[in-house]
Amino acid sequence: TVEQEQLWIKDPNQFVADEDDDEASLRSIRAAAIRLIMELVEGFGDETVVNILNIIENLLLNPNNSTVFPAQNVNFKSVVHNEGGTALLTEEVNLREYFYQSTNKNQSWKNREAAALLIGTLSEDVANMSLRNENFNFDMVSVFNSIILKDLFSSSDFLKGRALWCISKLSELLTDHDQLSKDVFLLSIKCLAKNNAIPVRLSACRSLRRLTRRVDNEDAEIIESIKNGFNHLFELVAHANDETTH
Repeated sequence: TVEQEQLWIKDPNQFVADEDDDEASLRSIRAAAIRLIMELVEGFGDETVVNILNIIENLLLNPNNSTVFPAQNVNFKSVVHNEGGTALLTEEVNLREYFYQSTNKNQSWKNREAAALLIGTLSEDVANMSLRNENFNFDMVSVFNSIILKDLFSSSDFLKGRALWCISKLSELLTDHDQLSKDVFLLSIKCLAKNNAIPVRLSACRSLRRLTRRVDNEDAEIIESIKNGFNHLFELVAHANDETTH
């Protein structure tokens, strides 16, 4: 939402805390949708996982596919309020264009961010399904190369932050991918640098915490990158509060 985007910029510590706070997420339509997806996975199992992975593919490859998104034009008004409740901005937009079509330059990143959110949310279910069903082929390298690594180079900080969050969720699936684990680790270290937005740097910390168990602790390049990362990390601590340092 517009409000979440503003919170991401103005108070990144609170934004990160809210993502991990069940009570805060109760106020989020997105969180409610994710909970519904997880209920469907629990109720219908692998069939749900496969269908959602197909939806993710459509989100990334067919953003204007009329069989996936609503065909009718639906207009709504988006109203932003200040703390006192006074309306600051009212904007009437088309629902299909706002959320789905890449022609809207201000929202074109949302499909990719939603896809990364779904992949990360389903990471445990995908891993379990891979163990149960030898015919299920989840191409981890392709997912990282086409979505996550690409988004780490995006001009959108929202995509960078979500990509790093997704890495932390998918880290358990990198067991047999040593080179990919190293590449992702080195990129995550670079995202700690102070030229990145605070939420991106906080997400990089989460990613690195999970990846440290997947890389070779005797690799010279890894060791050197960690030394550089500590400098960025110490500087980042000054911007963090109790909600994000736990």
